[in-house]
Amino acid sequence: MSHRNILLLMMRVGGVLALSTILSSGQTVDPNLNIPQLIRDAYRNGTAMSRRIFQYAWTDTRSYRVVEKGGKVKTYPVQVYEVFPNRVNGKFVLRRLVSENGVPLSPERAAKEQARLVKELEKDERDAEKAEQKSASKKSPPATPDDSCVPEGYATSFGANGGLIVFSVSDFLCAGVFSNPRREAVNGREAIVLDFRPRTDYRPPNKEREPITGLQGRVWIDAADRVVSRLDAWPALEGERLGSKEVQRNRTDTVLVYEQIRLGDGTWMNALTRINTTNHPKLFNGVTIEFQGVLSDYKRFSSEVEGYRIGKPEK
Repeated sequence: MSHRNILLLMMRVGGVLALSTILSSGQTVDPNLNIPQLIRDAYRNGTAMSRRIFQYAWTDTRSYRVVEKGGKVKTYPVQVYEVFPNRVNGKFVLRRLVSENGVPLSPERAAKEQARLVKELEKDERDAEKAEQKSASKKSPPATPDDSCVPEGYATSFGANGGLIVFSVSDFLCAGVFSNPRREAVNGREAIVLDFRPRTDYRPPNKEREPITGLQGRVWIDAADRVVSRLDAWPALEGERLGSKEVQRNRTDTVLVYEQIRLGDGTWMNALTRINTTNHPKLFNGVTIEFQGVLSDYKRFSSEVEGYRIGKPEK
């Protein structure tokens, strides 16, 4: 499996999904808390902040293993990447591998990595020019209604064994039924915690996002900023009631964890993604992977690394 099968990217998915939330009766801890409005705010604020990712550079440390067909387990080295926005097309990020298992790349391999990035940028320049010419002859798409919910923003994509899955926080906000609000402290900040399960009428925009229809869990929303600070998900159990003790206690079968960090300028960015689909291949389109990605050292690109350029590789 190539490293491109596991990508960190910014995605915008077409198709409008109605934003719908349901609050079970008798479970409100704060009678003045408007749950549907809280979810709408978290969706809109999170989506807006995720678009700022192209203003930053950061470090991505990732480890993963894949259970291949036949049960063979392939473990990949712990890899550290320098990640920075691709200013050419403004849609994806560029990542440069700098070390494996704590050992910096050899000069020869570092040169190959540099050459790969240069080649990628040159291709992006050609593609961007073609896209600009094509878009000039097209009309702008209609604006998305304010009350719509389109999965977009920061997303993680995983591929293995011929399958592909894609997740984003906005997917869960669009697809969820929310209940049982309570308040907890997360990293010294007050958060509103909600249980969620997928809506029965939810229709994912593509096959890669279908696993979301089989997941339920818990979401933490920062009370002040109204942005998701953490999300845990696990396979939905038929007949399991939201707000029950089974849902509220710590889960041992959690398959997906997102954590976000609040930067000094007030922007929230992804800090941790952890996923383990190895015990549920049917639910996850045949993808059997255990992955952890830690994002750190965020730097504002415009002010701190504006002069960063990818040079030509040395011969």
